[in-house]
Amino acid sequence: MSAAKKGMKKSTYLIIWTLVIALLCSAVGVVNYEALYWDSALTLYFGEVGVKNVSTVTFDTDDHAQVANLIVAEGAVLLKNEKNALPMKGGKISLFGIDNKNGVLQKVLEDEGFTVNPTLAAFYAASSHSSGAGSLSAGNGSETGGWVIDEVPQSEYTADVKASYKDYNDAAVVVLMRTGAEGNDLPYDMSRYGGSADENYLELNKDEKELLAEVHKSFDKVVVLISSANAMQMDFVDKAEYGIDAVLWYARPAGGIGSIAKILSGAINPSGRLVDTYVHDNLSSAAMQNFGDYRYVNADGSLSGYSYVNYAEGIYVGYKYYETRYEDAVLKQGNAGDYDYAATVAYPFGYGLSYSDFTYEKIESVKQDKKNIRVTVSVKNTSGRDGEEVVQLYASYPDSKVERPSKQLRAFRRIPIKAGETRKVTLTVPKEELGYWNEGKQMFVVEPGTVKLLIGASSEDIRLEGKIRL
Repeated sequence: MSAAKKGMKKSTYLIIWTLVIALLCSAVGVVNYEALYWDSALTLYFGEVGVKNVSTVTFDTDDHAQVANLIVAEGAVLLKNEKNALPMKGGKISLFGIDNKNGVLQKVLEDEGFTVNPTLAAFYAASSHSSGAGSLSAGNGSETGGWVIDEVPQSEYTADVKASYKDYNDAAVVVLMRTGAEGNDLPYDMSRYGGSADENYLELNKDEKELLAEVHKSFDKVVVLISSANAMQMDFVDKAEYGIDAVLWYARPAGGIGSIAKILSGAINPSGRLVDTYVHDNLSSAAMQNFGDYRYVNADGSLSGYSYVNYAEGIYVGYKYYETRYEDAVLKQGNAGDYDYAATVAYPFGYGLSYSDFTYEKIESVKQDKKNIRVTVSVKNTSGRDGEEVVQLYASYPDSKVERPSKQLRAFRRIPIKAGETRKVTLTVPKEELGYWNEGKQMFVVEPGTVKLLIGASSEDIRLEGKIRL
């Protein structure tokens, strides 16, 4: 085989598996991206087709950037977009946040046609504060104070910097960053890391709040970018004193920042979906009640740098807790207590906006055989722009004889739909995935009875309902 053909074959593998990986991780959003994870995933694959020693594998920089940008393009989640703040077709903007110290986001924004405030950029570049001060590497966690948030305080902004805003006033883009790593569950008590005992790492600190307040005073349009591997506390997004018009969440797999500029400009239509529930107060989470400074003990009796959370919520992990408690509150059953879903949940599991609009027209058919249930629905793009929708199917078990969550995600499909087009989408649910873990039998059991089929755009936004009897 010629060198040219070998190159084409490698490129074909790269393109195919780039798409597979991106769609798998971003069809319902992306979470916990680490450069080493993606490097390992790709090297392991290519290792299977000819590379035996993965430790010696190197990647072409352009190929890696292509993968990273596709992951971000497919996985970034547009959380808020009021007054048609996005997309922005270029313009003179001011870019805020210490994460911009390295100038990478500035460059890709300029490449995309934006003019970025040079005075503000130079101010961050010269700052003594550190972009990435909150960075963690596995195992160092609380040992090194890796959770410090090192945003520039307002007291350090000079008169010249503030004066520059008026010439770059089409929009303020504010970057908020949080990092995470395996083996380093996050502290609620931030007193050891520059905060207070009643603050957690995933809420805004004093300097970030003051930054947003000051930006709102000087700009009519405020766009917030959240770069975080974890679900941040969202109590700030709708506060009048911050005046936030748009919020875009993304994670960066050692690159991919170029796609953010393209989403802001509209060259990319966002279509990612959340894989977690984003709430106004992290303490509303059942899991949060079990946070603490719990660290593994080494063989010699010393405390490890690896920390953990004592998860005790059982089957009500994540969105299943919030959705089940909501159902219990509405139906006045169980121990829901005084529970207001809208006041608790800012953005539900599976949520994400687009520059396109979609309607769920009807359930076309519900069929089953011995192994699978297939539900076909029609979805229409009612906007004037091509886009992608993530159609989600949740199951509910009204006839169950055991305790079950109110709904469980059991299938989803990400589909491109052209402007004005209606498409039929078939979602397949293996029957075995409708089972529950039977402690007595030590196996998953599928109960006979009715299964409600809930189809929609998120765990909370259910558009169509059907049912089937097993």
